[in-house]
Amino acid sequence: MRGGRFQQKTSEDATIRNAEALFESRTVVEIREVEANTRREIEEKKEELRQLVGASYRDLIESADSIAEMKNSCENVALNIHRIQSDFASLKERLVIQHPSASLPYIDLEKKKREKIVTLLKGLDACTNF
Repeated sequence: MRGGRFQQKTSEDATIRNAEALFESRTVVEIREVEANTRREIEEKKEELRQLVGASYRDLIESADSIAEMKNSCENVALNIHRIQSDFASLKERLVIQHPSASLPYIDLEKKKREKIVTLLKGLDACTNF
């Protein structure tokens, strides 16, 4: 930060000159009014800052809660995908055991696959609508 101290010193000098000019050009009553207004503005700014920080904090907490919900949803989706894979493996195993020669007609096999997929998707849909 180049010139930081110099800029700060210049700013402080300007403030002192402004204060000196104020004391030279105003009465004590007017100076007290300026002081009261300045203090009021300071308090208003403090309150604005508190409100802003509070709102930001609430947004942060809300975001964290949303992230936790997303994590849980993702875990549920992963679990349901695993269940679907297991159900497909089980279905395949049962079809092989029941019909070792794989002599099922193609249409009947496709119909059973579609029914199983519909059942699994309904289960997945039920899990995502919690």
